Amino acid sequence: MIEALDAAGMKFTPAKIREEEVDYIRTELYGHLRPRTVQWLVSILSGWLKFYKNNVVERMMISWPADNRVKVDWMSIDEAVALIDAARGVERPVVHLELRLMMRRCEVVRLTVQDVFQGVLEARGKGHGAGKWRSLAFAPETLMVMQEWEMERERIIAEAQELDPSVKVPDSYLLWREGKKLYPYSEAGTGIDRIVHRTAERAGIIRSIGNHTLRRSGARFVIQSDSDNMPVLVEALGHTSETQTRRYCGLTVDDMTKMHLGVSQLLDNARCKMLVTHASPALPSVRISR
Repeated sequence: MIEALDAAGMKFTPAKIREEEVDYIRTELYGHLRPRTVQWLVSILSGWLKFYKNNVVERMMISWPADNRVKVDWMSIDEAVALIDAARGVERPVVHLELRLMMRRCEVVRLTVQDVFQGVLEARGKGHGAGKWRSLAFAPETLMVMQEWEMERERIIAEAQELDPSVKVPDSYLLWREGKKLYPYSEAGTGIDRIVHRTAERAGIIRSIGNHTLRRSGARFVIQSDSDNMPVLVEALGHTSETQTRRYCGLTVDDMTKMHLGVSQLLDNARCKMLVTHASPALPSVRISR
């Protein structure tokens, strides 16, 4: 765990580990494991941290699911299309950034107008100090989504300034208005969660989806479109290894499915050969008479 935190550019000394690091361990490092296994691993971490007077895990009061199965947390391609098409207003950049560009929730919230350039944006994620930066290239539809939102953003700002010309405008790329005040979305991401849930409901997706659902789904679509994209995908997700990416995206499940299909084909081929080899041609009956 400590090596993974260090490699990700996060705090790894026991006295300084925070909720952010614990969440990284739960959702990204061990997100592919069964909930009870993750609970056991986090309990080991908690005991070690308590030795150094760090009770962060206890303070988090993590609610562990009773189900012992690994949560299948990704969307089908049809659900993704429905979600994208159902998005309106600020929903459009949120869904695009998390699903198509596979950004973490904290990266979406921290994005400022100064971080968006022509063809690329700079994402500030987890890590030491102000956070670890990485560059993300635009998808073909990113420019249109961004331009639409920037027009909507200017409209929201203009409405607030009409009520109060001295209103303070946040640098955050995503913002919202309440009366004459403008607010950035909080690091907790609850406002973004409501945006995603609202869009999913309109798209006819009745189950709960969140940032990891969108990120994992986007990553799986990348591999399904071209498996040679794996090395670049590791970088795009901000992971430290291909193994972490494969587990995070649930690609091991796909691998097992392909494995079983291959064996089934092998068995079917053998069965066909056996039928051809052992089949005896039917000979016409001949009656011998004197």
